[in-house]
Amino acid sequence: MPLHDQIAGAAQRAQRSMNSEIVARLEESVRGLPPDDAASVRQPPVAFTHDLTYEEDRLVRLYRRMGERQREALLLVLSDPL
Repeated sequence: MPLHDQIAGAAQRAQRSMNSEIVARLEESVRGLPPDDAASVRQPPVAFTHDLTYEEDRLVRLYRRMGERQREALLLVLSDPL
């Protein structure tokens, strides 16, 4: 699927313009990253991202930016039965 169509679909699901979607994703990709470390945490796109909802994609991206301790704590919380 062309990038334009992916962005258009994500924008529609989020009920915002394509420009707003692009800006939101750019802001999300650099939020909380120290400028010196930004390049070191970049990872190639996940092969199945076209199958993810906007929220799932956002969770994957946020998880990738977490430190090891944050990841472990999140996994512990998520695996705890309610």
